[in-house]
Amino acid sequence: MAAELPVVFLAFANALDDHLATLKEESRDIFRALQPLERDGSVAIHREESAQFDELYRDLITYNDRIVIFHYGGHADGTMLQLEGGVGGAGGIAGLLGQQTSLKLVFLNGCATRDQVRLLHQVGVPAVIATSVKINDTKATKLSTAFYSALADGQSIFEAFDLARNYVDGKFGGEDGFDLKINRYPNYNFEEDEEAGDSLSCEFEWALYTRSDSAADLEQWRLPEAREGWQTQLEDNAGPIRSPTGDPLPIEYRKRTRIIDVLNCQYCGTSSSCHDPKAALCPLCGSKDTERSTAQTVIPDLLVPYVTSEEDARSIALSALEVVDPKSIQLQPLLLPCWLFDVDTRTALTAQRGMVADMHADSLELEWEDVTDTIDFGVEAFPVSAGKFSMEHRANYQDWDYTNATPVQQLSATRPFVPLELSIESGFEKVSGYLQTELAAEASDRIGGHRQKNITSDMRYKSVAARTVLLPHWCATVKRDQETASILINAQSSAVSFPSPPGSHAMTNVSNLLMNQNSTDKNAQAARTSLLVSIYSGIGIGVMVGLLMGLAAPQGADAKSVVSVFIGAVGVGLAALLGLNDRHFSTAKGLRIGSFGLAVAISALSGIYVRDNNLLSPGIAERAKELRTVFKKIDDERILGLLSTTVTTKSNADGTTSQVAVQKLDLRSGLFSAGGVDRSVCNKLRTSNDDAATSKGVLRNFRYRDDDGKLGWKGLADMAEKQLLEPDQKELLFIARDAACGFIPGTTPLIPGSEQCESISSESLSIEKLRSKFASIPELAKVLRLVDERISLEGRETSLKLLAPVLCSKNIQNKE
Repeated sequence: MAAELPVVFLAFANALDDHLATLKEESRDIFRALQPLERDGSVAIHREESAQFDELYRDLITYNDRIVIFHYGGHADGTMLQLEGGVGGAGGIAGLLGQQTSLKLVFLNGCATRDQVRLLHQVGVPAVIATSVKINDTKATKLSTAFYSALADGQSIFEAFDLARNYVDGKFGGEDGFDLKINRYPNYNFEEDEEAGDSLSCEFEWALYTRSDSAADLEQWRLPEAREGWQTQLEDNAGPIRSPTGDPLPIEYRKRTRIIDVLNCQYCGTSSSCHDPKAALCPLCGSKDTERSTAQTVIPDLLVPYVTSEEDARSIALSALEVVDPKSIQLQPLLLPCWLFDVDTRTALTAQRGMVADMHADSLELEWEDVTDTIDFGVEAFPVSAGKFSMEHRANYQDWDYTNATPVQQLSATRPFVPLELSIESGFEKVSGYLQTELAAEASDRIGGHRQKNITSDMRYKSVAARTVLLPHWCATVKRDQETASILINAQSSAVSFPSPPGSHAMTNVSNLLMNQNSTDKNAQAARTSLLVSIYSGIGIGVMVGLLMGLAAPQGADAKSVVSVFIGAVGVGLAALLGLNDRHFSTAKGLRIGSFGLAVAISALSGIYVRDNNLLSPGIAERAKELRTVFKKIDDERILGLLSTTVTTKSNADGTTSQVAVQKLDLRSGLFSAGGVDRSVCNKLRTSNDDAATSKGVLRNFRYRDDDGKLGWKGLADMAEKQLLEPDQKELLFIARDAACGFIPGTTPLIPGSEQCESISSESLSIEKLRSKFASIPELAKVLRLVDERISLEGRETSLKLLAPVLCSKNIQNKE
């Protein structure tokens, strides 16, 4: 896409009944003065010699915010410009020009145009050249030509106006009939002028009027360099960003700014635009403790439309804030600003990696290899928060759909917004930090080897683009017991976020030095832990093998000698597999084999002791409970008789007899036969820092604490991982845990097979009916609320269907 150029807009209009003889000459001479700038690509010139209002309107829209100078030549007065085919009202034309945020100067080279200056200043035009009386056609042509010649030569607007004034004064000042008065009025005050009366208007013909807040900028602005102001040179941790060829890479960015009235909340710290002079409530928290001021904000490029209606937002707020009366909720729209960066990089990577020379040597010897590689990496629509407000949510700047976003021509007065305060440089600093972090991880994987050193990277930028966007939200507040509760509703996805401290987490830039430090730390850690890894691996395998052997050993002294020989044989075989069959023997291998053998011996004895004493089997009372559920008509005496052990006489083959203990009903369990579901499982699943846990860690913990399926956590974890996205996976497991284990006050598991369980377990229920069923059951209403608060909109239906069988399972009737 071709780069956009600043536009000098030249509009001329003549009249048939009052023809201006030199108007065509003025158009030609100004165009010739500016033509060198057009040839070298500094500006574009739009010249309309028969300007009509409809054409003028279409051209202003076409050039959007590119117009930097608007020049009019023709008949005019304080209320209009005489265009061909009709007049153009001064107010309407001023409004159209006010939307050109790059506009620096309006030159009204017609008779008595001074009264239009006020309108142009009110809409934000920084500088206006206008006249107070009728002007001479010839002098008007010479003055404008001299002015634009000086502008094209690199003079500022002030300097060019002074040069043009002196030129015309020198050329026409001595001629009879000419009474030339050309004045310059920086920071002109119209109120003072009105107090002075109309006589002041007769003292000059041309004057330059500037806004008080624009004079400093106009002193620095130069027309040949206008396009450079639309480019920004960004920097990363290595200095100014560079293209793949090594040249500095400026990005195309035009900052459009406006001075706006803002409402600063002293309670929550939020600043928001305020178009209503009577407004005093913060739209985010509803506080009356606010102060008014003015602030300069960047006009965003895009606006994401509202999808969630006000009615739907109010319904969401009723549920989230747990209120009954809809009128008690104060609901306001609020647009939050965000930077979006598209960055594509290419990084040249050099390093040395250490490869193990001999895997069987006693000491670690490395051979170093040189590594070179190229890493292509980039981000698209990378979001960076750009405003000052007191709420953050994981969905506020992630997973937005920008396809329906519309360009912003002018800031809306109907919906308040948080001013965009973060500069493009500060926003890119966070993007650069993310890229450097990802590069460090990718570089380590690409280099490989046992150790790494002398790592250097040279990141170049193939392309960088930045956009600003306003994201729609609804703010809902309600007063409770002299306090205010607030929520923020995403108006695209309907996600709800709750108050949290203001500010965002800054990303850390990772330099080449940090990459080298990471590499050094890895090597040192590997050296310190190589022997420990060998010991722990041997012990781990040995404990597992020894326990299985000991627990599997039959009871009786005669069998133990056989088992001992078997344990020794298996131990020798596994030790051989662990490294004794190697030609080369190292310290690490010796420690691994020795720790394995010791662990097998100790664990086997421990397993035999556990087996002989039935430590994993339930007691008589627990066995009686199990039998009672099966044999409901047998009395307690007969059940205990079945469980008792008696001594009987056994006849041997040699004619002798011996006493043998016989248990009438052997209910001894295997390795994991403890009856019931113990509360300790629930307690083990309850951590003190659920919010910081990763989804993978939570899934692993629930599978590990499954207690042999008594609560079905493993199956639920597997289904959650297959059917839900992060972080909904861990949130679902936490909700299921709290509901099943009684951690939610007022929530108890349902009775298996009950009508309530049947009503929520049907596979054919739609999400609306399923939500209605949950809401109608008091024990599950709070569960539904937790799902709405903590599960994304896309994952709620799946979550409710997974929760239904868990909440009705007979296995969650935990014993105390």
